[in-house]
Amino acid sequence: MKNVILASVAAFTLAACGGGGNLEAKLTASCLEDGSATAEQCECMTKAAVDGLDRDLLVKMVDASEAEDSDAAMMAIMADLSPEQQTQFMTVMMGAMTTCEVSG
Repeated sequence: MKNVILASVAAFTLAACGGGGNLEAKLTASCLEDGSATAEQCECMTKAAVDGLDRDLLVKMVDASEAEDSDAAMMAIMADLSPEQQTQFMTVMMGAMTTCEVSG
């Protein structure tokens, strides 16, 4: 359960980026809207996500950020991920939080 919570925190840090035309712009905008990270941190988190996650996971993150209840949407997405996807997501996002100096 702790991993799901940590993953959600990382995802919401990114998922706050809800505008723009492409995945990167949407992730960064969502992160900025959330207000828990600076522009530099949001850009860093977005770069880490784009570099480390497959496109399917990125699309799911953007979809969750655009949902009416983004928290519930992200929890549903996390529950549906394969163990490999969960590991990929946690590894990339927890590393990004450390590298980008984002506290969760």
